[in-house]
Amino acid sequence: MRWYARFSSLTSQPEPSYISSAPRVPPSPRLSQVLTPHASPIFALHERSPSSFLSADAAGEVVLNDLTADTSTLLCRAAAPVLALHVAADGGSGEADMLCVASASSSLECWRLPAASRGDTPTLGAPSLILQGAAAVRRHAALPSRVQVLAELDTGHVALWDLPTCTCIKVYDPPDADSSGGGG
Repeated sequence: MRWYARFSSLTSQPEPSYISSAPRVPPSPRLSQVLTPHASPIFALHERSPSSFLSADAAGEVVLNDLTADTSTLLCRAAAPVLALHVAADGGSGEADMLCVASASSSLECWRLPAASRGDTPTLGAPSLILQGAAAVRRHAALPSRVQVLAELDTGHVALWDLPTCTCIKVYDPPDADSSGGGG
């Protein structure tokens, strides 16, 4: 399980006389609380208040952590590893807060957080909004001309780019899984 640690500062105590000549070092924080809400590596954190925060992991799980109640509640699941979290407050308009999650699938998934999420939170279902981004580049190679680049996308397609004009010249389909590729 992955864990979080909450630190608090040590109170300063009088130093013994035998170390009074040593340079002063500020006191180290001490561990005051440990939470273990994730089994996957944690990729993103977002503070909601001084006593609660959201955390997201490589499995796409977004968890609401309450430091006062010492609880962690699964809020939602994104379709891919979460890279960033943002909560857009309602601004007093009476609408629910919006939780936006940027994921490794190049998409932005958003959920409306019900008023209950500020306290006891049920797991949210499907996102209310999904903005699908473009395919990500897996790897690339510059051609000998040094003005064109081949880019392999995570969809399996290969794109030929012209650098001076920043345009995609052609997109090649991925090879068929059925083709022998041996030319035989």
